[in-house]
Amino acid sequence: MTDTLLPPPFDHGAPGLDDCDREPIHIPGSIQPHGLLVLADVSGQTIRYVAGDIEGRLGVSEWQGQPLAVLLPETLRSTLAETAVGPTPAYLGRMSATGGEQFGHLGRHAGGA
Repeated sequence: MTDTLLPPPFDHGAPGLDDCDREPIHIPGSIQPHGLLVLADVSGQTIRYVAGDIEGRLGVSEWQGQPLAVLLPETLRSTLAETAVGPTPAYLGRMSATGGEQFGHLGRHAGGA
């Protein structure tokens, strides 16, 4: 008896286009080392969770439960608020972090109350 819930084993030989659908990227374990992740309640613009070196790269140590304004400038927050509710990410723009590092932002407005 085989378990039909598991994808077929990944062939580590020469990659083909069919290999992409078997990569376990749908099982998140972490974000990329150069990335940051912010989860916020958009209606209240309140930060709920973050991942990555928020403290070191953005210079903010107190973020949980704080307004989104603590991490994102007004231009990015207003663009996020204007994006359509749904599964498609939208490009919000760029911002400079501590030390001048540039970040491009994608946002997804999932809706809800």
